[in-house]
Amino acid sequence: MADYQNSVEALGSLGLGTEDASKKGRPTHWLAPIRSAILRGLAVILPPLITVLIVIWVFQLVAVYIFEPMRATTRDVLIWLIQDIRREEDFWPGRGQMPPNPADRLHPVREGVIYQRLPDGDYVPKSIHDRLLALGVPRKELTSAEAVYRIYVDKVYLQPWKTALTFTCLLLLVLYFLGKLMAAEVGRLLWNQFEATMIRLPLIRTIYSAAKQVSDFLLSKPRITASRVVAVEWPRKGSWALGFVTSEGMRDVQDAAGEPILTVLVATSPMPMTGFTVQVRKSETIDLGISLEEAVQFILSCGVVVPPTQVIPRPAAGVGELSSCSVPNAPQIVP
Repeated sequence: MADYQNSVEALGSLGLGTEDASKKGRPTHWLAPIRSAILRGLAVILPPLITVLIVIWVFQLVAVYIFEPMRATTRDVLIWLIQDIRREEDFWPGRGQMPPNPADRLHPVREGVIYQRLPDGDYVPKSIHDRLLALGVPRKELTSAEAVYRIYVDKVYLQPWKTALTFTCLLLLVLYFLGKLMAAEVGRLLWNQFEATMIRLPLIRTIYSAAKQVSDFLLSKPRITASRVVAVEWPRKGSWALGFVTSEGMRDVQDAAGEPILTVLVATSPMPMTGFTVQVRKSETIDLGISLEEAVQFILSCGVVVPPTQVIPRPAAGVGELSSCSVPNAPQIVP
């Protein structure tokens, strides 16, 4: 019995043995369940939250750098087209022709149109001025003809929902015709000339090349046709990397190796469409049996998103702790 007690104490010192000894060797803090629950909650809420934040960020970029400049340009064009600004000399060419009553200078008439005098001395059609007041614009904001027409165009012609709908339709129409132009020979020639010019610029070519890689990966159809996903020892023995089999190997390489060769694109994170093209022996590759989409997700997430068929199951806690390490000649406890 003394030998058994000594064996149990020895197992307890190693963190093995009975359930009581295991618990004594691994104390659990009372905050551990709370922390685990919080981490599980974060794992659930972070993906949709990050997705929403990215979508909002993209919409803000489009609004600031595309819609707002287009809206400002449209506003200037509309003001130039509809503005009707008069001055005192348009109504009274000479000082002697001005009406003696100052009140008559507030609403002069010219060519059948009644005008409104503004605090800066300019005149605008009274109908526009009264419409802005009816729309709830404070009178103190209508101090100049430029302010009146800017507010009038924003309130009447460039309402937010009208602007968003119109500009979205115009943008889609422009993109459609641009895509049709790029499909034609003339469009491709012009685009090649444009890209050649961008590549010659010292600073612009670095930014343009990076932006082109990202846009090609997100929007363009993949130009590399991969047959399957394999694992190869790269960049050294014992270190495995994911790769896309693009074709068979070159003849001279296969003759030198004396066995079939595969051409593999070893992708890099987080851009799967960039990497290293290597030729390896077919016997030195492992066919993973996962889809291209699963491999791309694995590389984009830097290994966080593992394909379901490749997840290593975790052993249940406490199972096999005693049976995995037995003590020779330990007596059996009989109840």
